Amino acid sequence: MPIFLRARRVMLFCLTMLSACAIDIGQAADASRPEPINPKISTPAGAYLAGLAAISDGDMATASNVLLQGLAMDPSNPELQEAAFRATLQAGLPEAVTLARQNSGGVAAQLLLANADAKAGHWPAAEGRFSGLVRQGPIQLLQPVLVAWAQFGDGRQEAAMATLRPLAEASRFRSTYALHAALIADLTKRDSEAERYYRVAQANSAGINLEVARIIASYYVRSGHVAQAQELFS
Repeated sequence: MPIFLRARRVMLFCLTMLSACAIDIGQAADASRPEPINPKISTPAGAYLAGLAAISDGDMATASNVLLQGLAMDPSNPELQEAAFRATLQAGLPEAVTLARQNSGGVAAQLLLANADAKAGHWPAAEGRFSGLVRQGPIQLLQPVLVAWAQFGDGRQEAAMATLRPLAEASRFRSTYALHAALIADLTKRDSEAERYYRVAQANSAGINLEVARIIASYYVRSGHVAQAQELFS
């Protein structure tokens, strides 16, 4: 696979997964669930109440359906906008992006719009949104990583590394920052930095999960350290 295609696939995957973690949208939709119910909605208030009931039941497809009907009747209703955004986001519907633009002050909306910017190749816009997030909760940990990947997507690899290096060296969560610094160094053929940060990530992880172990092992195999790769799974 050409390096630029691999790099784009990796960075979009990282951005999507990191943003999903920060949004904490809960469990993915269950494929065994029945088709969404399509009740007859006659008023915005009725849509709102029916939507809240469906959300409480975990039926985001039905909630999205009725809340979008309500919004069609009352497009400027802030309660309907907020509830419909929450439902369509968790249902994975494209309408969530449109609703995010009406709810652009929220963290979840900003993350969704930043991801949309990244997928469209609008990396400076994505970086701006990530940089503007309020640093609290999961965002405090993930924001620098999101900013670094947006910088990488914009072709500013050194800026991306500069964002992560200090955190990978001294941060309380250095294993997380080191892993992403290693990935970016790996993609840009900075072999010495890639090896250094993969080792930092490995050494500072209290029990590496299988996906992280796979990423580090892949590097060890590609760089000729097969025995070290095998040790990760022993």
